This record gives sequence, structure tokens and C-alpha cells, in this order.
Amino acid sequence: MRLPIIHEVKVYRLSAITLVVKNMEASCKFYSRIPGFELVCGGASNDSFTTYEAGKASKMFLNLELRNSYEKNTRDFGRIIFHTDDVDELYSHLKNDDNISKLVSFENEPTDASWGERFFHMRDPDGYQLSFATPIRKSSSDDLMKSVVIMMQEGIGDTMRLYSILLTLRKEEPLSLSDKDYLQELIEKNR
Repeated sequence: MRLPIIHEVKVYRLSAITLVVKNMEASCKFYSRIPGFELVCGGASNDSFTTYEAGKASKMFLNLELRNSYEKNTRDFGRIIFHTDDVDELYSHLKNDDNISKLVSFENEPTDASWGERFFHMRDPDGYQLSFATPIRKSSSDDLMKSVVIMMQEGIGDTMRLYSILLTLRKEEPLSLSDKDYLQELIEKNR
């Protein structure tokens, strides 16, 4: 039985690249004709932001962001977006590491976005914008719920406490720190 780790954080894939474009209509005409690129949102000449999915299996995206020609920043080609398991924990790690925080500038704290991600932006030592994000979805809590059900079925831990945790997860409410620690302890013991 493999149970998920609760507190491990890492960057696990490149999610998207955002390119700054001068002419949305011309850019959309070009990218729409590339085999395997599917328009996800935007695409009209008056849109300021457009997203294409590049291949169904990879879940990689190309974003186009319209910028006025007077905005001149040689390091602002757009941004590279990375996905991480826990954007808040990664932000805290980077912000509190003196070796890193002296080299970069943080543009915002982790924020929930309307497109379904929690993210923060920072500039690397050369001024390139990096974005780190965690998709806001139920799957991680679904995985945890499955693990709790498995533990209950196999008689691992206090069944009543696990049932209470399961109800909390189903209501999509945050777990208390003591419940997180309890689950982590059970997972570690039963690997």
C-alpha cells in the first residue's frame, strides 16, 4: 500500500511558457495552424491573453500576452511557469533562504487565481520572471481521502479519528495541524 506524503514539496514540471506578443491576431493565426496546438481560451484579435494546449498528453500550455509596444523591458519576454506540490511551502522556503532571497526579487505572495491555480511570481538574478503554481483541484484531497479509507479498511490507526478526518476532507475544509501530523505519522509507519 503506497500512501501519499503530506509535507514534501518540490517543483515537478514545467507547466507553461507565456510569450509577450505585439499583435494577438497575427500570433493566433500562426499558433492555430501548428498541428497539436489546441485553443483553450482567448484567440480573438481583441483578447489580451490567449492560451493554447500543446499536446493532450503533456498538459503543457503556451500563453500569449498582448503588450503595448511602449513597454520595453529586454528581460520581459513573458514568463516560465512551474508547477509545485505546495506553492505556499515553496514560497516560504525560497523567501527564508538568505542565499536565494538575496539573489531574487519576489513580486507577490502566493495568491489564488481565477484560472484555478495558486501562484507567486519572482524575478531570477537576471530579471527573468518565474511563476510557481499549484493547481487548485480536488485530486490531492481525493488521494488523501482514498488513503484514509484504506487505513480505515486495514485497521490502521484510530477509526473514529480517521472518520472525522474523512468528513473534514469531504467538506473541503482544511485539516488541523494535529490531524495532518497524525496522518503523516500513520503514513510513515505504514510505508
